[in-house]
Amino acid sequence: MADIQPTTQNSELKTQNSSHSPRQQFIADATLVAVVAVWGATFILVKDAVSKTAPLFFLSVRFGCAMLALVALGLMQRRLGGFTRQELGGGALVGLALWGGFGFQTIGLQYTSASNAGFIVGLSVALVPVFSLFVLRYRPSVAALIGVVVAVVGLALLSVQDNFTINGGDWLEIISATAFGMQIVLVARFAKVADSLRLALVEITVAGLLSLLASVFLELPTQGWWLPPDVLAAAAFLGVIATAVALTTQATAQRFTSPIHTAIIFTLEPVFAALFAFIIAGELLSGRQLLGCALILLGMLFAELAPYLYGILRSIRRPSDGTA
Repeated sequence: MADIQPTTQNSELKTQNSSHSPRQQFIADATLVAVVAVWGATFILVKDAVSKTAPLFFLSVRFGCAMLALVALGLMQRRLGGFTRQELGGGALVGLALWGGFGFQTIGLQYTSASNAGFIVGLSVALVPVFSLFVLRYRPSVAALIGVVVAVVGLALLSVQDNFTINGGDWLEIISATAFGMQIVLVARFAKVADSLRLALVEITVAGLLSLLASVFLELPTQGWWLPPDVLAAAAFLGVIATAVALTTQATAQRFTSPIHTAIIFTLEPVFAALFAFIIAGELLSGRQLLGCALILLGMLFAELAPYLYGILRSIRRPSDGTA
């Protein structure tokens, strides 16, 4: 793999894994954008499904379908043997964080608005630099931090309504945002030392078991379990494509990019959700929400391109500095 050139050295690039090139990071970031686009496209499907069944049980079925898909793929590729300590222990930690994100988000949606939930969970992008500093000893660049701030402002404009308040459901969404932020950081921690498929398999299995246990205690006594055929089909589709494939791809791509870049890219999820809501359901965005989408894109592009523009400027100025 190519080394990073001296002209692009800055605080972020120095602290990243030096075994990957800027081109590899760009491809990884573009891959993560595709993953987030899939998640955004499935928002309407999930919203419809959880209105017809117990949400946590639906999550357990979704994770179960994802687990079966990864087991089948692992058997075909002969990648299920020899799980390492990092894959088992790391996958369990990532799975706990993943379940915390989905579980508290789903429960919180019963007590708060979708706009509040979307903004609060999106704030996980602001928590990633903090978690990265303590878990990974990763110091983000000034450009990445500026990108985070711009993206968070964009999220606020996109998601928050005039009556934004903090209630019990909002606090559950805060826990969800914390869990999703930690999931990003933990994937960055273990993806470089684990097989992506085995890591995702352990992650999904743990999240599925926790979802099932939570459903047994919280939903089964009062709601029962029933999945209409269309909801079962949605769970299977979401499990295979939006969970098994997406999380395995995330684990692979994060080997070649930073957790800060990943977090900023993940702020695109509500943008894609709004886009597909317009295409599928004809929902329109206000001028303020369109500005929010633009700021999210600007924050991502600034964090992505600023280090390379800085390197180009340094390379241009260097000859004149040497002749002064």
